[in-house]
Formats: sequence, structure tokens, C-alpha cells
Amino acid sequence: MSSLSTIGTLQVITPDPTGDGGLAINENFRKTTTKFDTSDPASSDDTSAGYRVGSRWINTKSGIEYVCVNDAAGAAVWAALGTASQSMIKVTATGSPTENGTALLAAYLAAAALAPYGNNRSASNRAVILLSPGIYDLGTGSLAMNAEYVDLVGSGAPEDTIITSACNGANTGTVMRTVDDIRIANLTLQCTATNYWSMDSSAPAAYFPTSNNNFTKGRFWRVITTAPDDTSGWGMRLGSVYGDTWEWCINTGIASGSQGRGWNGTASGTFVHCTNHGDGGFGGHGGVASGTFTNCINTGDMGFAGEDGVASGKFINCRHHGNYGFAGGTMANGQASGFFMNCIHDGNEGFGGEASGTFLNCIHNGFMGFGGRVASGTFRNCIGGGGSFGVAIASGKFINCQMTGAWMTDFSGYAQNMSIKATGTNQNAVKHVTTGAIFKDCVLVATGTGQAMVGSDTGQTVKFYGTNMSNRPLGADVTAVPGLGVLTVSPDVTLP
Repeated sequence: MSSLSTIGTLQVITPDPTGDGGLAINENFRKTTTKFDTSDPASSDDTSAGYRVGSRWINTKSGIEYVCVNDAAGAAVWAALGTASQSMIKVTATGSPTENGTALLAAYLAAAALAPYGNNRSASNRAVILLSPGIYDLGTGSLAMNAEYVDLVGSGAPEDTIITSACNGANTGTVMRTVDDIRIANLTLQCTATNYWSMDSSAPAAYFPTSNNNFTKGRFWRVITTAPDDTSGWGMRLGSVYGDTWEWCINTGIASGSQGRGWNGTASGTFVHCTNHGDGGFGGHGGVASGTFTNCINTGDMGFAGEDGVASGKFINCRHHGNYGFAGGTMANGQASGFFMNCIHDGNEGFGGEASGTFLNCIHNGFMGFGGRVASGTFRNCIGGGGSFGVAIASGKFINCQMTGAWMTDFSGYAQNMSIKATGTNQNAVKHVTTGAIFKDCVLVATGTGQAMVGSDTGQTVKFYGTNMSNRPLGADVTAVPGLGVLTVSPDVTLP
């Protein structure tokens, strides 16, 4: 005759029913039961004692909650989740990395079931999983962050708490996100995939948001995403949209450079004090950088929508170490149409194939910056190397700017307080001008065998307001029309 037996807080039928329905109910009760005791669970609290993987145990004396991760007879394993709370589950990394990973997965399921303080989770009533320092190895699996308002936080420095996975398949990642409103902080997410390397959005990554996402509500603080060698996928998913808020985050990847928040992707969120170690970060290599970037750094090529991308966002105190940054590229189709203030590009061909935006106090340490093809924007207090400010066309406004090397362009814009020094053989300070160009209080120097200025066609009319030139001033095809100031030609003009 059947009777009821108590397993934790629930009762099950003993012996087990023979019907599928009754058996399923019994098993579900065993998996969801919670035992309250003054001691910790032991290896003998196993399947024969009525427990199943997923069963809970709370030590009422210590307040620590455990979850059964292996119910083998005589060898049960219970992982400590930490102190029980209405809104927080603390995972203590006391086991092996694999056991810690199993405990993390169990903790996430538990947190996803929480209703903090008796209310449904919301943006102001969140659940959090707090991880102690340690390594949480998910094997080849993933942590699926699929519950809104459930956050993941490390309790130490991000380097001390590592979630890692050898996720090898297409469209896999260490942390896979499918919902919008989440927060991740103080963690390292690592992908150690092997023998799976590709340049498309299906490649494994340490952080892998789902396809066709447009997440905007997430917040990431002091998060490191990494793939440590040249066969290990990527730190962050390629070709994705990053519209959240990122603060003090670092992405690093394979030896030849990780594609960070980009590689044909879109960086439309807010990025503060973030760093990408490698090529193509922040919407790089043909992507879009339309967000707000403050004190951010890219240490490889093609960052900030570099090379054929669109840099239409706001960039303040940002630095690019490498070539083709900020939508750069010599004759490329990159568009630097945003707002750039106190930004530095170390390398060649930065700040747009076409620079149509606003540039304040920016420096380009290299060749052909500020519009490798066209410079049609507004430039104030900017410094460029040779060939900067438009290789083909310079139609913008250039105020208090400096350039070392020839201005190899058809200039039809407005230049004020600008100094240009050409030093090479047959190198002209301004290679070509067209009718309508205006120079006010400028210094144009050709110290070699070139001239300060020549025209692109015969009979070009240029207006000058208080502009100084070297002793090789104008080509025969340029007509000088003095304006309100005085056009001065002297043999010893030097840059201010």
C-alpha cells in the first residue's frame, strides 16, 4: 500500500507510482524540494535518500544554501550557492573550477525564479548572483542569461573572477544573452574555443548577444572579455549591435587582434573609459560607431568604425593606436561625420575617408589624416601630418590648424591662422587651389624647391587676408586678390 514520505519540504508517494504521470510528479517534487537543517548536506544525501539534481538544502545555522549537482548513490555532490536571500544568491568558489561552473548554472536558475520581497522582478526590484573570486568552468557549455532583471556580479577585481568555456560550435558563447535589462560587473568572460575560427557573426565569443538584437538597457562595469590565443574565437561577438552602457571595460583577443565591439558591427551605446586591445574595436572595419565614446582607446588598426565605416557619434578624449581609425582610409568610403574633441590618432589615414564632422583640438600623428579623400567639415586647433586635411578635396573650415608636409588637395575652403610647411623637393605647401579659396592670417612655407601655392587650373582666384608666404609664393596660374589684410611675401618666413 502506498504512503507519503517527506523529502525536504515536500511529500512524495512511496513507493514510486508505476504510471508515467504519477512518476513524473514524484520526480518533479524531488527536484524542487528544499531541506532545512542545522548541518550541511553529505555524500549520502543522494538519490536513495530521495534527492535529485536540483534539490536544495539550506543550513539554518550558517544561512548557506546548497544545490545538488550530482545525486549518485553514495557520492552525491552539493554545491554551495552562498547565503540565502530574497534578492541575492551568493556563489562561493570552494570546489574545482568545474564544480564552481555547475554551481553557477544552478544559481542562475535559482535567481531566475526569485521574486524579491514578494514582488515580480523589475528594473527597480532586481535579483543578483554574487560570485566570490575563483574560476567557474562551464566546460563546453554556456551561461544563458535569459531572465530579465537578473544580474551577474563578481565580488573582487575582474581579473579574480573568471567565467570560462571552450564553446566550440557556431553561434555559441561563454555568456549568451537573450534579454535586454541585465547588468554584469567585476568579471572576466573567457572563450577558449579551439579549431573554430571565422570572421563572421556565428564565431564563438566570450560575450555572445543573440542575433538581430538591439539591446539598450544593459550596463557593463569593469568587465573583461577575452579569447587568449589565435584559435580561440573572439572576446565579443562579431557584427553585433552594442547599444548598452559600458564603463571601464576591456576587450582583448587573438594574437592578430580581437574585433572587440565591432568588425562590421554597430557601437551605438555609451562607452566610458573602455579599451579594445586589437583590430576593429568599437564598430571597426566597416561598421558604425554612432554612440558616445569618452576616454576610450583602441590599440590596433581599424577601430572606431575604421576603414570604410561610419563614425557618426560623439568622441571625447579618445585615442586610436594604429592605422585607419575613426572611419579612416586613404581613398576609402569611410565617413567621419560625428563630433570629435581632444582625440588623437597614432598611425596613418585616420579621421575619415571623408571628414565631414566637427573636429576640435584633435591630433593626427601620421600621414593623410582628417579626410583621406575629402575634408569638408570644421577643424579647429587640429594638427596633422603630411597629406592631411583632404587628399583630393578640402572644402571645409580650417582654423588654428597645423600641418607638416604638403597639402595635396584641391583647396576651395576657408583657412584661418593655419600654418603649413613643405620641405621636400618640388613639394608645394598647398598643391592646388581653386577659385573661392580664402586664407586669413596663415603662414605657408615651402623651404625646398616647391612653391607656397599653385593652382589646379589656369586663372584661379584666391583671397588673402594678412597671409605670409615663403620666397617661392605663387605659381603662375594663381591670381592673388588681397582682402582686408596684407599679403606679405618675405624670404625668411618661419612657422609660429
